[in-house]
Amino acid sequence: MSSRTNESGAGKSAESQNKPVGGKTSESAAGRPTASAGGKTTKSTGGTTTKLAIGKRKRISKHPASSTLRDPPAKRAKAVETPTIVDTRGPLPAKPGETSFREYYHKVVKKRYPDVQVKDDLHLYWLALGGLEKKPFKTVEQTTEESARRWMQSNKSYRTLDEARQAVIKFRIGKLNSPATVIGVKPDVDEIDDVHYAPVLDSHLDIRIWGNSPGLDRMHLYCLDFVDRASRQPVNAPSDFELCAVPSLVTPWLSMDAGRITSMEHNFGKHSKDIRPGQEKFGVMEGSSFKLKRVGHPEVLYNVPLRPNSPPPDWAKNLTVLSFTPATK
Repeated sequence: MSSRTNESGAGKSAESQNKPVGGKTSESAAGRPTASAGGKTTKSTGGTTTKLAIGKRKRISKHPASSTLRDPPAKRAKAVETPTIVDTRGPLPAKPGETSFREYYHKVVKKRYPDVQVKDDLHLYWLALGGLEKKPFKTVEQTTEESARRWMQSNKSYRTLDEARQAVIKFRIGKLNSPATVIGVKPDVDEIDDVHYAPVLDSHLDIRIWGNSPGLDRMHLYCLDFVDRASRQPVNAPSDFELCAVPSLVTPWLSMDAGRITSMEHNFGKHSKDIRPGQEKFGVMEGSSFKLKRVGHPEVLYNVPLRPNSPPPDWAKNLTVLSFTPATK
């Protein structure tokens, strides 16, 4: 089974969460993202409801924000900065958009710290996991030493601290060499494929959704964020905005869970005040509908597009699928 990642910035290292077992070590980050609508169920507050389908526009944000990651089973903890690291043991099939963690982390570090020069692999790993911003501040060497001591305590096969330290270093470099497919990267300025906009009425904001990140089509997902209409710069959702899943307006006869849609960053355990400006994003299902609630404004409904050539689900890939055609004389 291949592992994927969701991009949202760097996550909390699981050296503090996963202990080596039987001489093997694993290092991952906090939390498992939930792209679907989560949280408590909310009731409609009444008032006028406006129906608005998302249309396609070719103006794209000039400021690509960071992206969200999927983790192997691990002890849940609060993330410092998403995306998290996912263990990618075993070969992954070649896919469009597949990269290595090293290549992806270089992009993350360049975007976040444009004036910082990466010294080596361990420095890259440390920067990508937010080492410059963690408190109390600890150097690359200090974090490596701490991890080595934890590994020694949980795995008696390490006879010396230096042996455990070398194992930590080997693991981190191996992680950088691992393949990864990053899901949820915000579109660059020249990207127009499967990117759509719809206005937030009586405001300076638009809702943008995109589905061109590798893996989103296979999961029948779209990512969603808010952008400034004039500058196309992504912004976090205002505090009085609330997105709620509703039964699909395209197929309202099919059952659909209703409730508040929380951001991917929130599902990683981050508080709204800790989310970087322009980083916040949400996940919505292809062909679904959702409602935007704002204080003092009528509720507005939005339709998420259906991809014209959406791939079949995994369980149907090896089956013959036939469609009905109208009768003719």
